[in-house]
Amino acid sequence: MSTQRVRNLITKILKEDALSAKSTLKDYLATMESEGGTIGCMYDVDESVDALFLSSANMRKKFVECNPYVIQMDTTFSIEKGRYKLVAFCYRLDLSSNKTENAGFRLISNERDNNFNFVLSNFKLLNSREDYIFLVDKYFSSIDCIKTNFKEVVVLLCQFHLLKFMKNLIATALATVEIKGEMMTIFKS
Repeated sequence: MSTQRVRNLITKILKEDALSAKSTLKDYLATMESEGGTIGCMYDVDESVDALFLSSANMRKKFVECNPYVIQMDTTFSIEKGRYKLVAFCYRLDLSSNKTENAGFRLISNERDNNFNFVLSNFKLLNSREDYIFLVDKYFSSIDCIKTNFKEVVVLLCQFHLLKFMKNLIATALATVEIKGEMMTIFKS
């Protein structure tokens, strides 16, 4: 992932003015951290970024003040040519409205346990709560990592993501349309 691409993502995420072309990404992240943000970066054996966790001071402050019970991990794939995945840690700021805030973001190169554990341990630095309810998509590998990092956690699968995944999986099955329909009906029940 290019430095400029990460700069662009951070700018969009934090809704700030464009980063100075003279500063490096490393300098920007160091500034963000010195202002009270939480930054974590893990490299692979080739010295490429394997996982990056970002939470600005403002994001962290709102999250700590709200102290939510429910966290949704929402993943966006193929956001750039390096095929990193952007994952947001979302929560409801105000239950009387539909406003959602982000406690932090992570960029990961793959969905291996070491990346999930790394970003979850960084997320845990934002708040000492252990009793979250995590809403996750269809990736079961993240569930074990969540349970490892948060001892009193409840993990729920997002129905939308799970049904979408199963619909695509059943669509590729070598079966008649009637049998595929029956499979989906049974799964939904």
